[in-house]
Amino acid sequence: MVRVQHDRRVDLRVDQAETPLPPGARRHGAQRAAGQEPIRHLMEEVQRWPGMGQQTLRLDGNHKRKEREASLSISWGTLRLWPPDGEAGQGEVPLVVTVVRTWEPEPPDGEEALEWLLLSSVAVESAEDAWERVEWYRMRWIVEDYYQCLKTGCQIEARQVQTYEGLRTVLGFLAPLAVWLLQLREVARKAPERPAQEVLPPDVVRVVAHLAQVSPQSLTSRGCWHRIAQAGGYLGRKGDGEPGWKTLWKGWLYIQTLLEGVHLASELSLE
Repeated sequence: MVRVQHDRRVDLRVDQAETPLPPGARRHGAQRAAGQEPIRHLMEEVQRWPGMGQQTLRLDGNHKRKEREASLSISWGTLRLWPPDGEAGQGEVPLVVTVVRTWEPEPPDGEEALEWLLLSSVAVESAEDAWERVEWYRMRWIVEDYYQCLKTGCQIEARQVQTYEGLRTVLGFLAPLAVWLLQLREVARKAPERPAQEVLPPDVVRVVAHLAQVSPQSLTSRGCWHRIAQAGGYLGRKGDGEPGWKTLWKGWLYIQTLLEGVHLASELSLE
């Protein structure tokens, strides 16, 4: 699944995209072989398509926009995507792709209209299929955050592992941790008052609650998220924004060190 940016002009052939090209068919600037239609640009072509369905989606907030609902229209079709002119496209062959366009016909006042143009190798036969492709694309951000947590937070690239087996072993430890931290962040954002005990192991919650000077039962997911990050250097000032992966990772390591000390103290008998 690939999203095409609106400032990219992509040439393509739009007729009979499911059939093979005739022998010797070539591109020559705005025209291909004699008798073939002129090449049209992708954005210009798909914006002619009428809406084939409507749905209201909840858009997550980010640093550019607030969380809100958007009433979207959708259309789809199959097109032949041609390689670019010049050396970049030399030796490349055209691709038949499914194109899904979803857009916001009437955005709220003061909001920029949402419009996504998605290219996929998976066929779309119905509106249900088209909306499923949109949902696939919406998962991109959570997937990117997961890898960001692995790279920036868990610092998997700093492990200097040279073998596949070694990398698989390291991932066995770090991947579940990245999922844990990602889940905590998502809950802290979407359900900030949810008890932290429903998200993290009880012993972790008890340690964080002790640092926050609250009872484990009253510690919220957002409070837990911020307190762990504060242990890693997050100041939590008004203009600081949400904690980043680096401070969260440092805080998590500190909490784990304290937790190890708690476990040792419970096992050792000191006189």
